[in-house]
Amino acid sequence: MRSDGRASGWLAGLIRELEHYSLLPAILFYPSRRQCDEAARELTAMRAFGPELRAAAFARWEREFPFLRAHAFRSAITDSGIAPHHAGHTTAWRLAVEDLLARGLIRVVCATTTLAAGLDVPARTVALSTLVRNSPDGPVVLSATEFHQMSGRAGRRGKDTIGVVVLPATSRDEAREGLALIDAEPDPVTSSFSPGYVQVLNLLRRSSLEEALRELNRSLAAYERRGEVQRLRQAIGSIPPDDLTERPCDDRLITRGRYERMAERLRKLQKQRGNQADIAALSAEITAWPCATCPVEQRCLASIEALRSRELRRSSLRQALHSLEGSLADEFGRRAAVLRRLGYLDENNRLTPEGLWASELRHPRMLVLAEIVRRSLIGGSTAGWAAIAGALATERAPYRGGVAGLDALVKLARELDVLERQHALPPDGLVQQCEPEWDPHSRRRIPSPADRRADVVMAWMRGADWAALVAESQAEEGDLQRIILQAAEVLMQMEGLPFPDVRTAARDARLRLLRSPVV
Repeated sequence: MRSDGRASGWLAGLIRELEHYSLLPAILFYPSRRQCDEAARELTAMRAFGPELRAAAFARWEREFPFLRAHAFRSAITDSGIAPHHAGHTTAWRLAVEDLLARGLIRVVCATTTLAAGLDVPARTVALSTLVRNSPDGPVVLSATEFHQMSGRAGRRGKDTIGVVVLPATSRDEAREGLALIDAEPDPVTSSFSPGYVQVLNLLRRSSLEEALRELNRSLAAYERRGEVQRLRQAIGSIPPDDLTERPCDDRLITRGRYERMAERLRKLQKQRGNQADIAALSAEITAWPCATCPVEQRCLASIEALRSRELRRSSLRQALHSLEGSLADEFGRRAAVLRRLGYLDENNRLTPEGLWASELRHPRMLVLAEIVRRSLIGGSTAGWAAIAGALATERAPYRGGVAGLDALVKLARELDVLERQHALPPDGLVQQCEPEWDPHSRRRIPSPADRRADVVMAWMRGADWAALVAESQAEEGDLQRIILQAAEVLMQMEGLPFPDVRTAARDARLRLLRSPVV
């Protein structure tokens, strides 16, 4: 038995059954890239009719992208009609796979569950290897939306009257979970929008602060918050007030709490034989306290814990309400304060000359890029801009890579992190990305993720061979391609700034990056 509870050879058996009932082509979803590639390798042994047709169709892509001739799964796709499809492969490979699938030349595509939304070519059948997907926090059960996204790939318009979804369940519980997902309602659409420096500068470029906040209030995020605010207000209103109306105090939680603390203090003074004057004064205060002569003390004591629970819930709901009411406007205002501090906005929240050119940047970390330019940290260095652009990429970092000389970026990131914390803004994670990591395999510290990304971008810019760079960096081709493309996007934005040395260096670096197989 395998570790996943299935008998050895189950996958080949599944494909033979689907083929027997004319249910191919199929998309087989796996939670990880590694499992996709392993499944494709296992199925490669199942040779299929028509290798000449597949080879001829794939040759069209090889002529446009010659590096595909050396692809590790070329024989799998031509000899067996089997192909992996996930983000670890280059765009050219994924497009070729989709093309051959649409032409009916591929029998099985092994894809990742996280890529379901990006695989737009349907198949006759969808097979789910599991109802779990990988996440940064570990394996998680598929949501209804994710399940529908994958199962929706079953059935080809104009070719199939129905689509078939297969779950080779390993237990009755897993089968029940799959059946439950069929009828489950999709997850509601929610906004993850929060105003960044790009939005602040561009809204204030064409409107006043008051107008910008009104526009912000028309966003989906603000709409959703209004619904949540209404729900919280109703929940707060549903909590009953204190029903002990005969009490001689206003707030009995506060009153009783103070009374018990005074009584405890008196006991300690008496036990320690403290100053008699202090004991007398405290005794008099306790005697005059409402609790000492309360006519409903027993009822108070019997219900005070329930009251405390209600008031804790009321307080919690009020805190949540406070954090939602005006939260978008508050964050907008805090980011505007940072921009004023750095000189991109004046005291009237109008864009300064620096703010005008900085507003042309559209990168999520535009403030970092703008400060690099404003402080002349890179100047006209082509290699320097390539390194910065690579360091700001967001794809998973290569496993190997050298130190890329990012000292200026690291210092700037820490300064901005302190400034944002002073304005109660959440950190964007760049400081962490610039920290060296511990490698448990080699048991040593390795360069930071930002360094490793920057290192491969500079190597590619300087003319490195693609296959050698993939091997040396131990990165998957798709990840490496996206790191370089993201770096090129940063450089293209820098070309639009009114600084000739920056424009020239950024353009030079970008043109060196954009060569096959990246494009």
